[in-house]
Amino acid sequence: MPSEDTLVFLAVDSNFTSMDAIVKAMEDFFKLKSSLDPSDRFNLVFFTDKGPMYVEDFTFKWEQLLALLKREKEQIVNPSFESGLFLALTFILDIYKLVSGKYFRILVIKDGSVPEITKDFLVNDLIDKVRPMPVFLDVIVLGYYDDPDNVLIQNMINISQGGKLLSATTFEEFQTMLREAAETKLEIKVGTWDKKPDYKMDPEHKAFFEQLAAPLEPVDVITPDMKCTVCFKPTSPIGGTDALVRCPACKTAFHDTCLVSWADQSNIGIDHVFRCPICFYLITLPEFLVQEVSGGTYEGFESFLQEIDQDEMLKAQDAEKGELNLILKELEF
Repeated sequence: MPSEDTLVFLAVDSNFTSMDAIVKAMEDFFKLKSSLDPSDRFNLVFFTDKGPMYVEDFTFKWEQLLALLKREKEQIVNPSFESGLFLALTFILDIYKLVSGKYFRILVIKDGSVPEITKDFLVNDLIDKVRPMPVFLDVIVLGYYDDPDNVLIQNMINISQGGKLLSATTFEEFQTMLREAAETKLEIKVGTWDKKPDYKMDPEHKAFFEQLAAPLEPVDVITPDMKCTVCFKPTSPIGGTDALVRCPACKTAFHDTCLVSWADQSNIGIDHVFRCPICFYLITLPEFLVQEVSGGTYEGFESFLQEIDQDEMLKAQDAEKGELNLILKELEF
């Protein structure tokens, strides 16, 4: 089952809901989910009187997330369902540009303090744009009240890749729902994996993901010792070019024609939108180049790329960061 990054959106108010109960339930959820799959990562979003706050990246260090929650629990107030969900989706879009082969789950814990939803159309529009991504939405509503927004929330879940809308009236029910969420993963067919994809993205979503990917940068000064990271030669065996391009994230150099062979096996369902073989950043080549090169053959072409373990890379990066960095975000609307 694919690795999953879970963002927990606490749409609760400390004046309305027992935060000690939330902390206990979150500790059990993080601990269980991490034990079942150590490659899963986590994040938190919550509101204070200053606005929404979250950690700058997903992390394996759920203990630090729990410590953050304990520190800030009495400051968690005035949640906005639409703003928090919109923030969660834009955050996941930023992470999607950096990692491959991940599922994303937004888990919303919602109490009766949340104002009535009035801007669901903005959230729905963004959910529809990211629909080709593996994004699931679960919502647990706390309390005995009849939530008038349940129909709108269920519609958001239906627009996403799936999930559940649940209602917990006791702490025991809440714990059971979180345990089931930790133990269960949904699976869909998406074009995000590191093997040759058999997935083609719908044309209606193509332009959005083309714009999401970053173009490769030209290498203006080429020294005699510079070689392509794919073919490991100064001149490409495909097309004979000496020109190099580089990933805008890790700055690794390649021949663009050599990268076409890599794009053929690592694209996201759009032939010219794919992952950097070194850092997994989402990049793009000119569509006409991919079509021209793919129309030929790779006869005699040898790749020197070494397979990289993304999970180990992410764990190393996470360890280097030390303490988690909390971000205060301005409201989008």
